[in-house]
Amino acid sequence: MWQDTVIITRRVRHGLDLAADLEKAARVAEFAIGHKDERLTTRHVAHIGLNSTFSDMTLRRYGKRPPMTFRRERTKLEVAGSKVKPDLESHSVYIPAFRTALRVEFPRRFIRIREVVFDRDFAHFVFEVSADDRMEVQGWLGVDLNIIGPLAVVYVPTLGEVLRIGTEFYFLVKKYQKIIREVTDARKKGMRQRLYRRRKNRITDLLHKSTSKIVSLARDQQCGIRLEDLRGIRRAANPKRPQRIMVQQWPYFKFRQQIVYKAKMAGVPVQLVRPGGTSTTCAVHRVTGRRDGRTFLCPVGHEVDVDENAAMCISATVGKYEF
Repeated sequence: MWQDTVIITRRVRHGLDLAADLEKAARVAEFAIGHKDERLTTRHVAHIGLNSTFSDMTLRRYGKRPPMTFRRERTKLEVAGSKVKPDLESHSVYIPAFRTALRVEFPRRFIRIREVVFDRDFAHFVFEVSADDRMEVQGWLGVDLNIIGPLAVVYVPTLGEVLRIGTEFYFLVKKYQKIIREVTDARKKGMRQRLYRRRKNRITDLLHKSTSKIVSLARDQQCGIRLEDLRGIRRAANPKRPQRIMVQQWPYFKFRQQIVYKAKMAGVPVQLVRPGGTSTTCAVHRVTGRRDGRTFLCPVGHEVDVDENAAMCISATVGKYEF
């Protein structure tokens, strides 16, 4: 079902010293978890000294749905969107609880700020924006996600072409996997953490570039986007040991999230299709075939690359759910 609004976030470095407030927020969260069956208000935690704007949101988050495992270092300060004052002309948002304003780039078709979340270094603005009108499609791009090889293989029905996007993904993961494995000395724990962050940032950058390219292509060709619904793939798959790490690091859900929100803002519909049969069915003759390495063998005699065949099958399969 097409939705009229999209939720996106923007991250801004705030430059504030929030160590004391975050410590108080952790104490409020612990109090809320310990009294989860009670109806709590900010008066119950006034002795902690946290600003009521933050304590109210902390009680709501941890009192109604307490996490299974609570980690103090992950506690954040949350401000409801109604408690801040956006100024679109000056590109800033005034935070009365801190008596300060932060510069932020407002997204196109901005509606309102839903909330602002503060950690030690950054302020995360959660925006609600209006989506573009759903366009009438002339076909559907089939997007096949891969663990080995390119990140995505895309079949464009209006052009009759198959594109490989994010070809450096596999080499990027293997490169950092090798470097991190070599840093085994306990004294180099800080170096490992920096490598983890660097790998995460590079993969996120690759995802943004790849998803933006796919959505732009779909918009230009007046096509929708079809993806496989890969929920539970990590539990269902039983890969061999060399591929196990690749499966665990496969960012398929983040890829889908980026596709969905970018496509909504562009008016491009997105459908999820069942993954069963896309790798074993011939996209031309619609009969079951078999794989021989990287080649798909059709009983009729048709041979094609397995990723190209899967992308064409996804393009021709009616989606079970539409965003």
